[in-house]
Amino acid sequence: MEEEIKDLKKRPEDQNNKLIDANNEKESLGSGLEDKEEIIRTKEEKIKILNKRLQDQNDKLIDANNEKESLGSDLEDKEEIIRTKEKEIKILKKRLQDQNERNQDMEKLHTALHEMNRKIESLQAQNQQCKGSEEGPEDNKTEMDEKVEAVKRKLRNHFEGGLNKYVLSHKLPWNLFTQIFKMVLITIQLVMFGNRRITFVEYVESNNIAMKHLFLLHWTPDFETMPYPPTTGPYAIYTSNDLVDHINFAMKQFSHTESLTLGPIRFPDGGFDMAKYLYMCVEQCKEGNVLKNGTYSLDQHVIKDCLHLIPERAYNNGSQETETKFDIMAILKKNNKSLVFDRILKIELKFRLKSYRVSVEKAVNEPECYRIDGMVVFDNTNRNGQMAVHLSTSLKEFICGAEFDDVSTNDSDRFGIVLDIFVMILCVVSFSFCIRSFSIAYALFQHTVDEVKDIPKVLNLICSMKFEFVDLWLVLIIINDVLFVTGSIVKICLENKHAESSSENYDICALMLGIGCGLAFMGIIRYVAFFAKYNILTVVLKKAFPDLMKFLVTTTILYLGSLLCGWVVLGPYHIKFRHLSTASECLFSLINGDEMFTTFSATMTDNTVIWYFSRFYMYTFLVLFIYAATNLFIAVILGTYDIIKKPDFERRNSLQIFYAAEDDQNKEKKNEDESVSEENSCFGCFGKRTCRSMFEKFFGRKRKSSGEDYHQLEEVETEC
Repeated sequence: MEEEIKDLKKRPEDQNNKLIDANNEKESLGSGLEDKEEIIRTKEEKIKILNKRLQDQNDKLIDANNEKESLGSDLEDKEEIIRTKEKEIKILKKRLQDQNERNQDMEKLHTALHEMNRKIESLQAQNQQCKGSEEGPEDNKTEMDEKVEAVKRKLRNHFEGGLNKYVLSHKLPWNLFTQIFKMVLITIQLVMFGNRRITFVEYVESNNIAMKHLFLLHWTPDFETMPYPPTTGPYAIYTSNDLVDHINFAMKQFSHTESLTLGPIRFPDGGFDMAKYLYMCVEQCKEGNVLKNGTYSLDQHVIKDCLHLIPERAYNNGSQETETKFDIMAILKKNNKSLVFDRILKIELKFRLKSYRVSVEKAVNEPECYRIDGMVVFDNTNRNGQMAVHLSTSLKEFICGAEFDDVSTNDSDRFGIVLDIFVMILCVVSFSFCIRSFSIAYALFQHTVDEVKDIPKVLNLICSMKFEFVDLWLVLIIINDVLFVTGSIVKICLENKHAESSSENYDICALMLGIGCGLAFMGIIRYVAFFAKYNILTVVLKKAFPDLMKFLVTTTILYLGSLLCGWVVLGPYHIKFRHLSTASECLFSLINGDEMFTTFSATMTDNTVIWYFSRFYMYTFLVLFIYAATNLFIAVILGTYDIIKKPDFERRNSLQIFYAAEDDQNKEKKNEDESVSEENSCFGCFGKRTCRSMFEKFFGRKRKSSGEDYHQLEEVETEC
């Protein structure tokens, strides 16, 4: 019986707590709109049910009290507990009365809420009428704002990337496709031309080496290699007898060229007239004498004498035959000339031959005929006792003037011509696209200036960023288009015998095609730059360029000072510092860590001061440029890279920020709308946290919820 009394006393407390929570919930929902009225009615019904239950419990409590009075003789020891419970019951009744008063206040608040909703509806109706009376949906903006927005849209459409333009307007980026297709074709064209040019260069070099073996005395293959440092000294002569022997040997060998050579080398004009003889020119001082007192009398005016070296024919008594005598001294004596060896500055032996080249792998091609202009030079201009000897040849193609059997054009040559024509067509198309882009950009700039001329702030921005309308990538594309068209024309002329197949013409064609190819590949970066993750190199270099230039000013000053110091001091004792150009190449190689030990060990001197200076100079240069300058150079680039990788780094310039402002606002508004729709999805105005706190207030925070309560909590969170 006592347990039932406790349960009866505990139930009013629970019901009272539920009433309090319900009233709190009702108050929290009082600021809602009409869509919450149904919920409020439901809660009021629940409150009525709870009141009815409370009355039932009170009736039961009265019955329990009556029963307690009937059992009072048996429960005298529990009277004190009952009195305490009666006090608690009085308190519960008082709370119930307070709750009823709160319910009445809530009904008044609900009535006021209805009136407020009606006022809101009337205000909305008035607002709609005001909007309907205006001229259009954008009439709240001034005419000036409309102009600015129109300019922004045009600028945004112009500067948009090719992929974004395709996504927005579904227009194919023909310029991009043209550049990619052109890049493929010019790569094939360049490979074909490179193979042809290498074959020609190998023929020229091999021909020059053959001439050296034929006409230079004591020439060996050791002089043909390029080891560094060289294993042999320069090819030179040191005595007057050696000079005479070399000239006589060259005369003899040249006269027997056709019988000695393994290649198809012949004398021009059938060897008649003077074609079989060398043409010698001697440059020497006009006068030079050594007086008895040891002084010199020297006239530095240079005189030049030239003559054909026609060998003498003499009768040999031993063989009883007439023989050709190759003696330079006899030839000079016959022509009343002489060689004064201490006045000689330079001797040139000139000759001319002809040859033809046949491609065995392309037997159907017409042979190529070349005129070989050669010259053997004995150089004594330094007058240091060493006369350097070198032979140079140049090949020039000429029309053979003969008939050849089975001569036709093969498939590869036809493909090369067709490829060259396609490349020129693509370059012309690419050139027209670029010119069209420039004209559109200029027209857009003029139109933008005309539209915003009444808005000083925007006009100043457009005028200050006018060079942004000039796309330098398009300038690169235009230059490589011009180079490729010109180079392709020269290539067609060379391959079809309309121009000489000389090293000079091949070099001109190679320069045009090579530079054009490099610029074409650089132009492709323009389209890669539209993707932020792939143009990191160009962005870093563009951002770091001013700092790099400032850094290189100081570095260049130090480098030039070190270069001149090393060249002047170490030049006479170090092979790598002998010339200013080789000294610069040596220092630049040291910065990159190449040939350090060779550079240290190549100082040849007995002067202790020079030797120690060379060590101090090289160690100082290496520490200054490898450990300091190079690392600082890398640090500048890495610092710029770190700045670019930061989230708050703005890659856009002022013009891009200007015309992209509207897009940024739309994106931010869209993101805010999405976040609000995600957070505020419970009853239209409360977030997930509000829903959970509301549920906890309604069902109680500290008490344990039943399974039904948890199920209701999950439903509320699902709705959120």
